Amino acid sequence: MSKSDNLNLKVAHFTEAPLGGVLAHLQELIAEQIRDSAISQIVVFGPDINDEALSKLAHPKLVIKSYPYVGRSIRSLIRVPFAAGALIQRFKPDVVHVHSTFAGLLVRPVAFLPKRRPIIVYCPHGWAFLRDTKANRLYAWLEAALSRLCDGVVCVSSSEREAAASAGIPVSKCVVILNGIADEAMPSANSASGLERPVKILFVGRFDRQKGFDVFLDVMSELGNLAQGFAIGDFVTDATTALEIPENVELLGWRTRSQVEESLATADLLLMPSRWEGLPMIAIEAMRAGLPIFSSSVGGLPELVEDGATGRLLKSLRPLDIANAIRATSAEELRSFAQNAHHRFRMHYTARSMADRTKQLYLDLLGTRDFYSQEAVTTSRSKAEGSGSILHRSLDGTDRSP
Repeated sequence: MSKSDNLNLKVAHFTEAPLGGVLAHLQELIAEQIRDSAISQIVVFGPDINDEALSKLAHPKLVIKSYPYVGRSIRSLIRVPFAAGALIQRFKPDVVHVHSTFAGLLVRPVAFLPKRRPIIVYCPHGWAFLRDTKANRLYAWLEAALSRLCDGVVCVSSSEREAAASAGIPVSKCVVILNGIADEAMPSANSASGLERPVKILFVGRFDRQKGFDVFLDVMSELGNLAQGFAIGDFVTDATTALEIPENVELLGWRTRSQVEESLATADLLLMPSRWEGLPMIAIEAMRAGLPIFSSSVGGLPELVEDGATGRLLKSLRPLDIANAIRATSAEELRSFAQNAHHRFRMHYTARSMADRTKQLYLDLLGTRDFYSQEAVTTSRSKAEGSGSILHRSLDGTDRSP
């Protein structure tokens, strides 16, 4: 037994991100934290659109607290800091772990207010200032300023840590923790047919500019009857502009993770023409399934995809160039990519490794704050239980109020 096993840490996760990669990250991390004897209680706060997926983690350690999701409107977002502050005051966590840009903006200030505050860990899941928008300087300034209101910053790739340093965020606070998913037996992806029949090309994510959904559609138009496209997701942050859906593309809408896994197993390759990224969970899921990835060279994608070994790193986002790269790939290359992708996943991107490094960060920061000793944590626990901690309720789908 390690000396961390009896710590009985209380962890509160906060996000405002709906569905997508942040939700997948939370599912994987919380599942591992439930199994960790050093963590006794977990609360997760976010939009109610995430509840169905999170409720599958049902366990006495876990409570879900949510708010009605009506998009990223001012009305919706303004609820977050008030509800988060009330939850922190009542739950009295040892660790507040904040996920995504807007949650970082709204939750870190209220978490920092209490005199005996928790440690605050922030993960942007892709820096907002790396987007191709006019607000990048403002985002960088805000992130640098708000970095003073947290103890640690989780970067999901080395490139994200380098970007943090360039924006003036203290490198001493930044820790690279690669995203990971459960190392489970998965059906092998269908990557052996090459171009002998229409290639099954999968797109997974928000149908938004960031993910390059428009590029995916244009690539499918270029390929015509040489390929069949399947798109999992929907429009979230961008309006449904006048995009023309080619005849060889089928829109599947949002799917459960098990349904996504089935699609990964029947595809020939995953196309990710993202304009900016962190370290996307869907790419790791594809690697676990042994599915080649053709991706842009942004964010953490070059750290995931080994060009010519596990897939292709696209040199441009011109649809014709991408279509030509797919046409030029043989069936033998796809088979080799598939084998290498699965091996790379097993070596670097498991959920257990991600959770272990995350817990170590918690403990390192608690030690810095002089909360590492069993006595200090026990005292904190007694005070929380005396004030009526919400975590004596199990997740039963009926009472989620703190």
